[in-house]
Amino acid sequence: MLVRLTSMLVANFVATLLTNPFDVVLSKISTQQPLHPASNSLKYSGFINCMRTVYAEEGWRKLWLGGLHPRFMFNLFNGFLFLFVYD
Repeated sequence: MLVRLTSMLVANFVATLLTNPFDVVLSKISTQQPLHPASNSLKYSGFINCMRTVYAEEGWRKLWLGGLHPRFMFNLFNGFLFLFVYD
């Protein structure tokens, strides 16, 4: 059981770290507001544009590490549910 828990923790951390930039970009795209109330122009025009803009304005730390802790905890909880309830 200890090997399974350790494997789950390591896999969870690696998966969360690798997919976190995609979650940051998708969150920014889905919550963006128009730049000016009178117009419908948006700050991000697509996925790649949003990734470049976040990297240019906020740096790689925000892109890779922004919101990492809550996502890790959420995925950890799901992993524990899978191991102890479904399995």
